[in-house]
Amino acid sequence: MICPKCGSEIKDGAKFCKYCGAAIVATGSANQKPAETTKPTVTTKAPVVKKPGVATVKKATKKKKATTANVTVSKVKKAVGYQIKISTSKKFTKKTTKTVESKKTKITVKKLKKNKQYYAKVRAYVLKSNKTKLYGNWSKVVKVKNTK
Repeated sequence: MICPKCGSEIKDGAKFCKYCGAAIVATGSANQKPAETTKPTVTTKAPVVKKPGVATVKKATKKKKATTANVTVSKVKKAVGYQIKISTSKKFTKKTTKTVESKKTKITVKKLKKNKQYYAKVRAYVLKSNKTKLYGNWSKVVKVKNTK
């Protein structure tokens, strides 16, 4: 008898192949040749997208009585855009945080409160093949400078 999986010669009536361990199903012919196996289909994988480097806040300013702040971000190689968080809390709690996304490195954040101290942080992102965003690490928290 011949093993259908590996093609090795095995004893008649054996339930398992002693070479590959495959289960043997009893069939009509004792000298049956192994069944032809089809080649597995090869699928191409999408290219691996690496996480972008860390973006930093170069400059963050806000006029004391204004409701907008200007944030300048350092450019990161291969980054498609940037996500900026600006908050009155150093810990960026949800209630006091505003998140803005931009493809530019100079961003104006609107609808802020007058006479408040703000903090900012930024991270870069790239797009994967399925159009989802892969984010880099957050930058260090920077105090937004209040100007007169």
